[in-house]
Amino acid sequence: MAVISYEWHQKLRLLTRTPRAKWHILVRLTAIWTASFLITSPPLFGWDRYQMEVYSLPACSINWESTVWTDRLYVAVVFSLGLVLPLSVILHSYIRIFQIIRQLTLRSNGDERMLQQHIKLIRMIFVMVLTFCITWLPYGAEALIITFGQKEALLSPDIAVTLMLLAKACVCCNPVVYAYMNSEVRKALGNWKADIAVRVRRLCPL
Repeated sequence: MAVISYEWHQKLRLLTRTPRAKWHILVRLTAIWTASFLITSPPLFGWDRYQMEVYSLPACSINWESTVWTDRLYVAVVFSLGLVLPLSVILHSYIRIFQIIRQLTLRSNGDERMLQQHIKLIRMIFVMVLTFCITWLPYGAEALIITFGQKEALLSPDIAVTLMLLAKACVCCNPVVYAYMNSEVRKALGNWKADIAVRVRRLCPL
């Protein structure tokens, strides 16, 4: 999300209308996966550890309840690099994007069609980021309180499980949001469904 927001900020700032080269996209994807691996791999080598979630659910997470200061340090690193830093980049990028859009709107010589496309894409990214915050922040806040504060359960088991499942379901939200708010994806899905219907009628004529 942070990379997407930053990319659109740079694209609007420079008013570049040509798509990125494939190697540029591959570099970005490689950087994202490398950063994700570096942040999540330390428990595999002894810095903190992964364990099953409570309530016997088939999911795992890092050990939030550890009182060892090195484990607490890792939790702080995870939240700093995996949540605080990306959200800071997203917030800065969106502030700049809104400022640029406002300037382009005040000008009458801008490409209105291109501007509307940018606005639609920015709205979609904003909804995806908002969905991420709504699903992950409650679970993350509870985990931080357990790590650095109260060790006893703050919430009832039902609410705790709901927050955990909501956080895990975040990965399913972005494709739905993307498909719903992107006209090109909706058009492609419509063509795909029409093609499937034609094939079914050919195979099973009435």
